Amino acid sequence: MFGMLGKKLGMTQIFNEHGDLIPVTVLEVGPCTVVQVRTSETDGYWALQLGFEETKAARLNKAKRGHLAKNKAGMLRKLKEFRVEGDTGLKAGDVLRANFFETGD
Repeated sequence: MFGMLGKKLGMTQIFNEHGDLIPVTVLEVGPCTVVQVRTSETDGYWALQLGFEETKAARLNKAKRGHLAKNKAGMLRKLKEFRVEGDTGLKAGDVLRANFFETGD
């Protein structure tokens, strides 16, 4: 399996059923856009390149703007590549949200 991109929004606290105080981190996860799918035939390995957090084109360098425009992904601030085992069935342009994962993934 692979991961998702997100950002930390802050910290808070919750109480469990015994009344104990538990510190928790609040995250914004996704939506992540599949920017590029790497295959063993073309690249020698399987991977998904995910993008997160829309931004203005002026805030990206020319190389990143060109890469994102070529893959029709929109202007995304963060890119990260995740190795996968074989074909996942996802294609460039698919949008992944937090509900894509099951509990325990």
